[in-house]
Amino acid sequence: MSNRGTLLALVLFSALLHQPLLGLAEESEEDQEQSIEKVTPAPTSTPAPSGRSNPQDTILPETSVSSSRIRDERINKTQSITKITSEDLERRQVSTVFDAVRNTAGVSIDGGPRLNGMSFNIRGFESNDVAVSVDGVLKNYEKYRSKGTYIEPDLLKTIEIRRGPQINSNSGFLGGAVITVTKDAEDFLRPGQMAGARLKFGYGNNNDEYLRSYLAYARPHDKIDLIYNYTNRQSNNIMQGNGEELAYSNLNIVSELYKITLFPIDSLRISTSLAKLTQGATVQQYDTLSQLGSGFSTPYVLRAIDEETISQTWEFTPDTKWINFKASIGTGHTDQDETTPRGWQGNDTNPLPNNSYCDGNFILRNSITNNPIIPSNPNNTARDNARICRGDRLDAYQFHNTNFDLANTAQIYETDGFSLSLLTGIQYAKQKTETERSYDNPASMRWMTQDANPVASSIKVSTAFYIQPTIQIKQLTITPGYRKDYTSLEALDANREAMEKSNQRHKIHVNEEIYNLALAYDLIPKNLVIFANYGQGFRPISAGNAFLISGYVNGEPAGSSSQCPRDHSSCDNIYKTQRIESSEAGINYSTNQLFNQPIQLTSKATFFHSHTSDSVVGISSNAPIYGTQVRNGWEFENSLNYKAFYAQASYSRIAGKTLLESGQRIPIYALPGNAFNLTLGFSITSTFDFNINYRRISDKRILSGSTNGVNGSQGTQDGYELFNAGIRWSPSQHLTFRLVGENLGDKQYNLDGGFAGDLGLPGPGRNIKFYTELIY
Repeated sequence: MSNRGTLLALVLFSALLHQPLLGLAEESEEDQEQSIEKVTPAPTSTPAPSGRSNPQDTILPETSVSSSRIRDERINKTQSITKITSEDLERRQVSTVFDAVRNTAGVSIDGGPRLNGMSFNIRGFESNDVAVSVDGVLKNYEKYRSKGTYIEPDLLKTIEIRRGPQINSNSGFLGGAVITVTKDAEDFLRPGQMAGARLKFGYGNNNDEYLRSYLAYARPHDKIDLIYNYTNRQSNNIMQGNGEELAYSNLNIVSELYKITLFPIDSLRISTSLAKLTQGATVQQYDTLSQLGSGFSTPYVLRAIDEETISQTWEFTPDTKWINFKASIGTGHTDQDETTPRGWQGNDTNPLPNNSYCDGNFILRNSITNNPIIPSNPNNTARDNARICRGDRLDAYQFHNTNFDLANTAQIYETDGFSLSLLTGIQYAKQKTETERSYDNPASMRWMTQDANPVASSIKVSTAFYIQPTIQIKQLTITPGYRKDYTSLEALDANREAMEKSNQRHKIHVNEEIYNLALAYDLIPKNLVIFANYGQGFRPISAGNAFLISGYVNGEPAGSSSQCPRDHSSCDNIYKTQRIESSEAGINYSTNQLFNQPIQLTSKATFFHSHTSDSVVGISSNAPIYGTQVRNGWEFENSLNYKAFYAQASYSRIAGKTLLESGQRIPIYALPGNAFNLTLGFSITSTFDFNINYRRISDKRILSGSTNGVNGSQGTQDGYELFNAGIRWSPSQHLTFRLVGENLGDKQYNLDGGFAGDLGLPGPGRNIKFYTELIY
């Protein structure tokens, strides 16, 4: 299979290279300069002038963008913020949102290798500490050992990655945020076009993945923008670099996007989107973050996913310096049904006696005589049969997110050498988790022992306001910030009943104040700047740690294992609140004329130090194990554009340790290995470009044989090197071919994010993907 994959890659690469290279010698230097400015339509939030009633007279937005704008958008000069533009996504020809962010300094991917098993890791903070949003709606949910974020990358306008706590990031996320914004019709339409469509078909040879995508978009009037997309991905199991299949890694996902944007007046933009995803019941690993063989009682489940996100964004930018207003409101849900059939590991704790079987879920019969089996004590028949013949186990998870975000930036005062602006905002977030475990035999739950659902039903509500002025005095910029958060955490359903039974409060309140400060000084105006940032953040105790229940015993309601007082007194101060203090210092250099040539360069180096107190690093006897975590690291980001050539390089290095209350020091096993990424590309003509990518990840520490994240034997997860490449060829404006090669060296390696610091899941081997796009 390896030889066939290599041969396929060589044949397809040669075929696509042939025709574009024939015309390369005839292309002038001026054509090359123009081609880099017309690779991808540029997004714009400003509608065409109003007042035209004839759709044929609609003036569409400009569809070119300068390289300087790309450079300025991508790397923030003084903050640890990187924005991946649609230009970047087009150039690198990524097939998943995780591929899109891998090259960002300080960012790694946990879990996998299935798309809905991956999650983001920022500076060693795992997915529970990284806020993920789509068009302003949070997608995070807390689920035991199962993560996932799925968004089609070619439908995204931008991916903004914030590293570390930011004053306007959502509450409770210490590592940062991944903020995605979907495209509009104006991002696809060609000049003079009012409506269009794209059919996209793809195939990946590693796991026989088939992609079908249908996109329709229109701007029937200068005040209306419409888009619809349907995508279906199906695949077999993933092949590893050693030629072995990764069991139950097949894929069956359908996603849809509906979006309408209105421009009632020139200064107002109202965008409404609906994103949906469904996955049919598919056998998957119960733990998407770890190798098997770690002693999990349930290694596999039959998992179905239904996800929906509805959002609306208002942007109001009138002709006044006092108002630059943006508001977003949205809601979304993720439902997961996980079935463990009778007889599967994890649902066979009561094996059948010899020569017996279950007649339905209630009667135990002898397989020879077909007579009911009567225990020595006939009064226990119903109880024993219920315990043994319980049927399939169903875990139902319902996660609901609702959030509201309002912000305004006002330019209060401005003169030569001095300016004052003010950012103010209000945020509200509500996360509701409802879980239920049941069996085909409903009577079985009355006789279960220690069989409670591992995810706590709960509701978390956060309300916050923040204020951040920016003062600029000549070459010095000072940006202080203040934020106040009010958070409540409440147990629901069986968890609430268990706490009431134990005379415990089922609600926790947390109020926190946060201060930030940023300083920047232009050593060489518009070229060289030095900066320093200080930020704070917090994360309350999770519901899974605060509202533990001990299971069902002898038909009684579940008991509580929570640490809250059993006299119904306040639980607000029983569990510690995790707090982070992050400090950064760095330098940024950018220019449009390097060596007096039209070479655009941005180069940035950042050193960071973070101190996280009262971090929950494990669980022992139902009580959190607290520790103080210290992280230090370097991040380098570089971007270069010269005519038809571009290059992007990043390097990140993170080290850290955990100081336990007992005085013990242990490594932070969630830290990724040191990472170096390099992407080189050429836009040879406006119809042909290619890129290559090199990624090197160093060895990292792991923890084996651990159940609480602290104890176990230390080991090493080997580093690896990967080579990827991509080619795009558009023989006409209606047809585009893409060829992408991933892990061309067919390396065997492991991804990050093993459960409790254990070895991560195997990564996919060589994969050659071919895409065809028909554009109308």
